[in-house]
Amino acid sequence: MAYFLSAAVLTRYGGRGFGVVRIIFLALLLANIRGMWLAASWQKAEAEPTPVRLNRTLWDKLSDQLPSFLWPKVKIVFYALAATEIALLLIGLLAPRAPGAGLAN
Repeated sequence: MAYFLSAAVLTRYGGRGFGVVRIIFLALLLANIRGMWLAASWQKAEAEPTPVRLNRTLWDKLSDQLPSFLWPKVKIVFYALAATEIALLLIGLLAPRAPGAGLAN
């Protein structure tokens, strides 16, 4: 949503928010959301073993154990920053446009 809103704000104030590359990336993001939504409805296999946690090297610890340790502690900050970004983009999109703002025609 924030990616789409930023393109809308860029279009409003700069005149060039929705380019071919941005539309392709937006389509990929929407395809990922659709894939996650479809995968959530699949039935889970019974008695599926949990994966073994990797902890041999520092890279294994950073990539496998740090996210599950850190996420419960920082998710409130993440959600607050995401809500702030979306709110600011909506304000930028819905605020009255100053005369002479944007590209000169």
